[in-house]
Amino acid sequence: IYVDPTSKEYLLNVLVGPDGGRNQGALTETREPIYRHFFNEGGMEAARLNVMAGNTYVLGRLMKQPWVIEHRSQTKEAGTNKLVDVCHLWMPKDAWRRFHETGVLPDR
Repeated sequence: IYVDPTSKEYLLNVLVGPDGGRNQGALTETREPIYRHFFNEGGMEAARLNVMAGNTYVLGRLMKQPWVIEHRSQTKEAGTNKLVDVCHLWMPKDAWRRFHETGVLPDR
């Protein structure tokens, strides 16, 4: 997790491991405690993360939460020169709070 105290934002950097290590609850169990800590105790105003556009599973899960795709960029795929799309997502603290209070997602 990278914290920018000037902008009051933090960047979540989650590395996804091999298939056998997935779907065991690590992200589900840690997601809300991390959000609560940085928004409530850490004074952060927004969270950011980046996801490969081709990772439709993760994007689908994020779209069920108050994350918003802010913009897209391209980068070279690891081990190749092929350009791949990256989604840059943003979640402001007020959208996170509203989602937990009402279940309403932000306008996208």
